Amino acid sequence: MKSDLKADYQRLRQLSCTQLWTQEVPRFDEASPTGRMNAVSVVRAVGVVFSESGNTEQKAQARRWLRGLLHDPQEKIRRYAIAALPKLGAAGDEETELLDLLHQSASEREKKHLGQALQKIGGAATRDASASDSRTRQKAQANLARAEHPGRVRLEGTAPSAPGLEIHLHCRTGLEGILEDETFVLQPKFRLVRTAPGLVVLQPETAFTLAEIFNLRCFSRAAFHLGTVSREDDLPQLIAADRTRQLLEAFTEGPLRYRLDFPDRGHQRGLVRTLTDRVFTLCPALLNDARAALWQIDVHDRNRQLSVELAPRLRPDPRFAYRGRDVPAASHPPLAA
Repeated sequence: MKSDLKADYQRLRQLSCTQLWTQEVPRFDEASPTGRMNAVSVVRAVGVVFSESGNTEQKAQARRWLRGLLHDPQEKIRRYAIAALPKLGAAGDEETELLDLLHQSASEREKKHLGQALQKIGGAATRDASASDSRTRQKAQANLARAEHPGRVRLEGTAPSAPGLEIHLHCRTGLEGILEDETFVLQPKFRLVRTAPGLVVLQPETAFTLAEIFNLRCFSRAAFHLGTVSREDDLPQLIAADRTRQLLEAFTEGPLRYRLDFPDRGHQRGLVRTLTDRVFTLCPALLNDARAALWQIDVHDRNRQLSVELAPRLRPDPRFAYRGRDVPAASHPPLAA
């Protein structure tokens, strides 16, 4: 059954919005209950195809159709509609309807899908209704923060003196000497600590701004080293520590939104959810938000230790604003610099 639904979805995925709306949707609506269950892939295809290529009117039509399916007698059809709605930018009335369904549903599986949908589109109503669910409350708070105040990284912000704080300047292997020479312009405000393959480490000797660091042109990524721990269980305390919050507050205009990643391991969705839930419990001001977050927290595996770095996500990089566009085989900007 699953393989049949997957093959049917792949076929429907190739159709246009018009073909889906004029051919497949009416066929689904007119089918018997068994026929609708066998053709439920149409619901998933509508969510994906209309979100990618539908115009405003088409998306509105699709949302109204999906909202109608939220009250279908078949739970599976309702679950497909619940998963498809957020792809079309659902909010407002859809949020209210999903919350009502959450309170009425007796199925734990359906409640799980409703919670996941509300994490994507939920706002104030979801936040207020999720007192006992920190994950949904955090996601709803991040949605509100992103909508009300997207914020920006404040290059001109000033961080207070932070004894022992290390700034990691990552570069292409082989450029360490060039980058090390370039850091001389920051002395004596910054002290060169060490150099390793692909890395130059600085320590600020006094208060500093991000703009001063981004005067350097030959690093690929700049990050604050938050610390090193030996166990994953110790990561939330490190991320939620006062130093992290102070750095974010100094260099952020707007809510403190970050994205957590394990670059050396690939996708770690379950672990990321668990850790960010605990961080939110320890420090509700820090909001995990994978969509358009201003900061990235990377956890690297280093000699059986976990090294944690906090880096601004600047798009585009202000150091290379003169680049009109990228072209195939273009020089890497820091390398060109």
